[in-house]
Amino acid sequence: MGPRDVYAEHDRAQREAGLCPFQVDKLCTAHSVRPLGCRVFFCQEGTQAWQQDVYESFQNDLRALHERHSLTYAYLEWRGALATAYAQLAASIDR
Repeated sequence: MGPRDVYAEHDRAQREAGLCPFQVDKLCTAHSVRPLGCRVFFCQEGTQAWQQDVYESFQNDLRALHERHSLTYAYLEWRGALATAYAQLAASIDR
């Protein structure tokens, strides 16, 4: 089993368990490029208000960017979007 197979197996297991595929041993392996949802998510009490404000501001900017470039905007659940992107990538590699 090569490195690519090991990653694919890890990714599959994480997705099936409903976990982030970028976590390894409970640590983020995509820390420097993680999405906003990961950057502002804190379980600490009292952080929900500022998280919502940051998120709403970002979402408004993102929607405006889509409109400015005539791109379709779709709100996607992160893990589901990753699974879809991974499946599309795998299909393109298999061709």
